Amino acid sequence: MNNTPDQHSLFLALDRISEKPVPRGAYEVILRKFLVPDEFVHLAFDGNGWTFLDPLLLVTDRRILRLREGVFGGWAKRGEVPAADVMGASVTRWILFGAVNVHARNGQSFRVHYNLEDEAQVFVEGLNRLIGR
Repeated sequence: MNNTPDQHSLFLALDRISEKPVPRGAYEVILRKFLVPDEFVHLAFDGNGWTFLDPLLLVTDRRILRLREGVFGGWAKRGEVPAADVMGASVTRWILFGAVNVHARNGQSFRVHYNLEDEAQVFVEGLNRLIGR
């Protein structure tokens, strides 16, 4: 599948959070099912769901998507917030792990657990920089 530059942005964002390039085929469903052809992905955060269901946050030029991969590999949308409604993000730290929290104007928030605090902090700083906070 030949991706447009905007669709290719998904893979660039995913590659930034991985030690090696992500397998394109594993994420093609996200392009087809959740992103529109001219939607640009700025940031991605791969959280730890503490189960077989791992969450993924995508920050696009239009919205923030919270996706979750199911036990059998299918992706589902667990929430979305329009970009204009995002107030910011923060990191909540616990002893061995923590959570990335994305806050919206309507009081809605997304919480995604993490294992690596450095990656969580980079994501939060990047998101806050994008919204000018």
